[in-house]
Amino acid sequence: MTSLLEIKNLVKTYSKQPEPALDDVSIKVEKGEVVVIIGASGSGKSTLLRCINRLVEPNEGEILLEGENILDPTYNVNVLRQNVGMVFQSFNLFSHLTVIKNLTLGLTKVKGIPIDEATNVAMDILERVDLADKADNYPAELSGGQQQRVGIARALAMSPKLMLFDEPTSALDPELVGEIISIMLSLAKEHMTMLVVTHEIGFAREAADRIIYMDKGKIIEEQPGNKLLTDPQHPRTKQFLQRIRK
Repeated sequence: MTSLLEIKNLVKTYSKQPEPALDDVSIKVEKGEVVVIIGASGSGKSTLLRCINRLVEPNEGEILLEGENILDPTYNVNVLRQNVGMVFQSFNLFSHLTVIKNLTLGLTKVKGIPIDEATNVAMDILERVDLADKADNYPAELSGGQQQRVGIARALAMSPKLMLFDEPTSALDPELVGEIISIMLSLAKEHMTMLVVTHEIGFAREAADRIIYMDKGKIIEEQPGNKLLTDPQHPRTKQFLQRIRK
């Protein structure tokens, strides 16, 4: 059976960096799975997500979405962005557009949905993230947590097959983290396929079907469930977990 996402021997190098950002990375993600990636800053986690969404072009390897190589020059990037939603650490909302227009833009421009229908879809999603009352506000009028919820809603509005989360709580004040984790946990319970880069070990412990530890562009260890957190096998994984638990 074809995996929803299969990454094969991915390599990404930058001219000014002696070490590869990604060094022969291979991962499979099945439909309905929540896979969490942990690791120190600079370990290649964000670069990996950006390659999957074609925001960064890898030097070598393949990325297959439902068996199709999305790195093929003929692959339609707009189709990719419909199927793969991404939530960034820095929100990336259009500051000059209201919340509702941030959501309807992709629906009308990319999917070609009429504005009335797009508005209905967007309002349903905003209801889901408890922000329907902020539809006509601008991002600057919202808290960081609310802006990130809009970012999640915008990605969900496209009905993606896969959601990528790139440290979605790292730019938030500690008291706002919980509201984002709560939404992500509800998505996990609904069997949304998710690939999540995070330092929130509590989320990993509760939601992950698998946890991957990356270091220096490589996958060092991969374990089912939270086994990696409770019984890490590689010395570098143990060292990392000891460091973040202090």
